[in-house]
Amino acid sequence: MIKVKSESAMLNTKANKRQIATYRYRNARYILFERCQGEVARFARYLQQSHSYASAYISESPTKRIGDKVARMMEQAFSLETSWLDSDRSQRWDQRLRDAIGGGVHPLDQQHQDSPELDHQRWLSQLAVLPESGPQLIQTGFACQQRLAQIQQQVEQLNRLQRAILAKSTQLYERDLESQLLGLGYVVQPPSQEQGAVFRIWHGDPAIKLCLQLRVALAFEPVLQLTPLPPAVKEVIAIPFVEPHSHQPSYIFMAADARSSRFDASRLKWIDNALWLMGVDGSKQRDMTSALRLDPLFQQAN
Repeated sequence: MIKVKSESAMLNTKANKRQIATYRYRNARYILFERCQGEVARFARYLQQSHSYASAYISESPTKRIGDKVARMMEQAFSLETSWLDSDRSQRWDQRLRDAIGGGVHPLDQQHQDSPELDHQRWLSQLAVLPESGPQLIQTGFACQQRLAQIQQQVEQLNRLQRAILAKSTQLYERDLESQLLGLGYVVQPPSQEQGAVFRIWHGDPAIKLCLQLRVALAFEPVLQLTPLPPAVKEVIAIPFVEPHSHQPSYIFMAADARSSRFDASRLKWIDNALWLMGVDGSKQRDMTSALRLDPLFQQAN
């Protein structure tokens, strides 16, 4: 029987190879500065190879990764035990060598660097032990200042993006919801600048005098604001969700209260032609099928 590696196993193997390549490069640079005073020519003489050969593997801008064969040759040339290059030996480097070697990613693998969030967390963890010298502390202070400025810019960009998403999403959902409500026979007054971002909805049956004031609630930012309303007006919210295998949104209609303001539409699931709110353990928690229609809200308050 032929065994096929799973995709995750293949990814792990690639990740391990990249990590070992990083260890080998950094450890070889350690040897370059510790044993060869930073001179590539001297390193090459240990290997009994040309300057260009050694430079391809250990320069600041290498063009080749240190493979198994080359790694073993380097270890033998410097009288190191087998696989010495393949381990993380950063704890043994003094600050001078850390500054000289630097970098947590092999230069040839720059495109595979971790996300900015992980890189930021790694940078913060490195500051758990602050430098002891004044000049290094000043440099670290400048680095912190630069990082903080970058983060503040990113936060402002994200805030602008979120506001733009909220504005556009609200417009799209309001337009879609108005079309659906009109198709169901309700009398709809869409949002206006004077009225604010709310619908006013009346039942098609003239005997039902209640007016529903409705807002669209988006999960990524609360837009629900409870306000005192006249007795003939009831405030409700429409929570959009997208059903599986569908690009059209559906809506859950709920009375505007504390429970609805915390409602998690991502836990909605269709089971046996009924819409259920699922618990965190995957069990059925509440049948929400009736909440797909506005009529129950009219009838409850009529």
